[in-house]
Amino acid sequence: MIKSPNFFCLGVQKGGTTTLHDILKKHPQIHLSKSKEAIFFSSEKRYMKGKEWWLNHFFSTYNNEPIIGAFTPDYLYFEKVPSRMAEVLGKDLKLIIILRHPVNRAYSHYIMSKRKGFETLSFLEAVETESERVALGEFEQDNFSYFGRSYYVEQIERYFQFFSTENILFLCFEKDIVKNIDQTVLKIQEFLGVEPMKINCDIKSNQATEMRSKIFHECLVKQSIVKSILKKIIPQRTAHHIKEILLGMNQKKLLDNKRLDKKLKDKLYLKHFKSDTPKLENLTGLNLSHWN
Repeated sequence: MIKSPNFFCLGVQKGGTTTLHDILKKHPQIHLSKSKEAIFFSSEKRYMKGKEWWLNHFFSTYNNEPIIGAFTPDYLYFEKVPSRMAEVLGKDLKLIIILRHPVNRAYSHYIMSKRKGFETLSFLEAVETESERVALGEFEQDNFSYFGRSYYVEQIERYFQFFSTENILFLCFEKDIVKNIDQTVLKIQEFLGVEPMKINCDIKSNQATEMRSKIFHECLVKQSIVKSILKKIIPQRTAHHIKEILLGMNQKKLLDNKRLDKKLKDKLYLKHFKSDTPKLENLTGLNLSHWN
């Protein structure tokens, strides 16, 4: 019988969750979902399939490890997730939340959407039209919610309605992931209650890349008659796996990963996020003075 997950890393998106996932999966007492983002609670379609479908689909390789969980950055952002998690899994879950400078996080998200071929606007144009675009549908909400995902206070407060603060570990991307990953991994092991062990943390996951061929990319992601026919022949999971492999083959390392202009970053932070930072520090116990 598959044990229900007892911990989640909720995000944030573009906050080092992939790197942390790839490190923690090496611990013999921790079982992580087969695919990193075992999306269930934030997807209406999947949630309707029920808990047993979710466990069998994402955790079928479970082998009696005491700690079982998933890294799903979407979960911090979507409103219905906390109540659903509490209802289905109970309120004793342990949760990890990583916070990153909100503008840097938004810009990294923007670069990811641009790399995937979804984004055509400049960063400033994208954030100025964000509210109108995310209202259009699920795809836009997933890919264009740059600032929406960076308003951390309201997202964290939703979790405080259902889960104890003692069961939530807050980390800072700049301090805990980038500068002090070894100590952070030990802190997480203590938080989860597993035997502490030294793990190689010299991992670089999710490095910035760009498309080799835009035409090839569009053939893979856009609907077509050929794709419709293939869907009827190839099982959905197999087709998705092949698509991910081909998308990966069409990427190359981005040698010139252009940084966001500092003056623009500071201006956007002052306008949209600075006033929330003291409250965020009170909620999380983190010192975020370096964001200024």
